Amino acid sequence: TDSPSTWAEEEEGDRMPPLLLLFQLCCISAIEGMDIGLLPATTLALQKSLDLRLTQIATMSLAQAVMQALAAPVWGVMADRKVVRRKTLLSVGAFFQGLCVVALSWTEGYYLMIFLRSVNGAMLASLKPVCVGIVADTTSELNRGKIYGYLQFFVTVGMMLVALIATPMSQATIAGFEGWRVAFVLIG
Repeated sequence: TDSPSTWAEEEEGDRMPPLLLLFQLCCISAIEGMDIGLLPATTLALQKSLDLRLTQIATMSLAQAVMQALAAPVWGVMADRKVVRRKTLLSVGAFFQGLCVVALSWTEGYYLMIFLRSVNGAMLASLKPVCVGIVADTTSELNRGKIYGYLQFFVTVGMMLVALIATPMSQATIAGFEGWRVAFVLIG
């Protein structure tokens, strides 16, 4: 048929992102998954080490989620309007997200932890919308679902890895440090 949608499919063909780019996007998705699972994996250790209540840990998660929800559209608009290159946005977001997680590993104060989890959420919010935009730019409509599926797969792999590694590590002592702190540094 000669419908406009058929023309678009013929023009786009079977485009896929370059393999290196796909690998990088999958790694960024895994980082997102690891961050999602880090607080639940270390909850018991945080309770024991810092004498935090579950409601306080839940408040940290809430602060992160609210900031992530507020910041995601901002990152998306910056990427769409090409204020800065998407790769630069990803680099900045991933770097500062990692920095926040490392800073959390050395934090003792509850209110500072809330602040750092909030900033972490704002930085983490850059990852998904920018990755989705890169996939949309580099992938034909025919293949986008598959690539988005890969990205979600790696989010889940990140969550599983942090659950498998950080949960038992969190209550151990590693090189004289509390295990949950080491886990935060490794994830950051």
